[in-house]
Amino acid sequence: MLYKKILTALALLSISNFAIADYKESFFSSEKLEKKISRMEQILDLNQDQKTNIKEILDTSTTEINENFNELMIIKKNMMNLNPNNIDYDSEIKSLSLALGKLVSEQAIIHGSIRKHIINELTQDQIKLMNKRVDKRDQRSIKRKLRKKYSNLNKNRDRKF
Repeated sequence: MLYKKILTALALLSISNFAIADYKESFFSSEKLEKKISRMEQILDLNQDQKTNIKEILDTSTTEINENFNELMIIKKNMMNLNPNNIDYDSEIKSLSLALGKLVSEQAIIHGSIRKHIINELTQDQIKLMNKRVDKRDQRSIKRKLRKKYSNLNKNRDRKF
């Protein structure tokens, strides 16, 4: 039973590491935000009002995400510092994992609200164009994953033991 709880805690920790790995550098840098906005401006043909509103949306949400990220990092450090031999280990890991789950869900909600606010700024044609671009990106991602999977299968097949 203890092994199950430890494995569950480690799984949650690894998922949280995956969810927040290098996240701060990729989202919070002003250069990346400017690059995103300029790319949206080029692809979606944004007018000046749309551009300033979207920039404002991203700027205000960055502070929320930054606060959330800092809390996630604190929980991550606390989980790493827990001693499995401690008597209260089970209750501590449970409370930290619940807090971690809450913060990850809050982060998903923040991203959803960002998308909602940005879509509210766009016209119907721009929304259709954006959705087409997202679908193409997703298809490329699926194809890339399948190619990687099949290449790994072929590598393992040719391996000599």
